[in-house]
Amino acid sequence: MLLPLFAEGRRVVLIDAVIGAAPGTVMQLDPDALATGPAPVSSHGLGVREAIALGRTLYGAVAIAIVGIAIDPPREARVGLSAAVEAAIAPASALASALATGG
Repeated sequence: MLLPLFAEGRRVVLIDAVIGAAPGTVMQLDPDALATGPAPVSSHGLGVREAIALGRTLYGAVAIAIVGIAIDPPREARVGLSAAVEAAIAPASALASALATGG
């Protein structure tokens, strides 16, 4: 879903689950540092890092900010959010709103 937004030249703020920090931690991720920092979790075939790289190849510079919410590493399929992740939704939304408006 990122590629059509990049094609339109839109500023994108992505909120995604990440592993590599304490569950519930909210962080702003540098798209250029995804290979070395907390990793967005993808079960969709094409990960965030790959979608950004493809967008840059196709459209040049892309405007993207990434907000990560740390989760426990997935070990089994579950439905719902942990208490730590649920508590992180409001702060992550506030950060995403600030980033969307250039703050």
